[in-house]
Amino acid sequence: DDRNLKDVSINSNLSNLFPSKKMGEDSTIMAHIEDELYSAPLELLPILEEYFSKNLESLELNSRIANSLLVIYKSYPEKVKEEIVANILIKSLLHLPESTFYTLSYNITEAMEKKEQIGAAMKIGECLEKCQYEQFWGMTHPQLNKIKGFSSSLRKIIIKNISITYNEIQLLDLLRMLDLKKEDSELQELLRAFSAKLDADIITFQPNTFNQLAELESQESHLEVKDIATILTNCVHQQRNLRQLIITKD
Repeated sequence: DDRNLKDVSINSNLSNLFPSKKMGEDSTIMAHIEDELYSAPLELLPILEEYFSKNLESLELNSRIANSLLVIYKSYPEKVKEEIVANILIKSLLHLPESTFYTLSYNITEAMEKKEQIGAAMKIGECLEKCQYEQFWGMTHPQLNKIKGFSSSLRKIIIKNISITYNEIQLLDLLRMLDLKKEDSELQELLRAFSAKLDADIITFQPNTFNQLAELESQESHLEVKDIATILTNCVHQQRNLRQLIITKD
């Protein structure tokens, strides 16, 4: 029913997390894309590059516009601007658990991936797709520092995935996956935002369909962080498939 669908919906699309202030500009760009993407791609290219260049620090990403730029770069590899492509890939990770990152990565050629920033962004994306959060925080990339508010925004997505997957989790495991300390104010803000309770170093989340199943599995044996990542990945993929099924039916 609608209530259960609400339980399992991650709804991490940036249009909900960060309301767009560029809707008018995006509409203008989309009009250019419809007219010129295949008929005059090299005339469209500087328009798209300017659009992304002036928004490198912004959290927002229009995936349709981004994909159009990557389509042009794929056809004209000598035109590729490494920083812009890497920036797009990193921002797409804030759409998780949606498949935006992999959709965009289909247009990343082997030659493009050999470029340092692009290759590093691809590795980061694969790491987060596998919910290897602790490993991610040990990775570096110039775009992670350039995009303002990226870490805090990603933590919201991470804890949302965890809360939907787990009814309970050890505080120490959660801190590792969020790269936070127990005394950090950001941790308290996240726990309040997701109605989580801390008691005796155990974090308890609101029950839902998925985290009740995961609780049964975790009771059977002690789970290490790598096991948690595997279960998180499976749960995220189940949610993505469910959302896709709902969209297809609509």
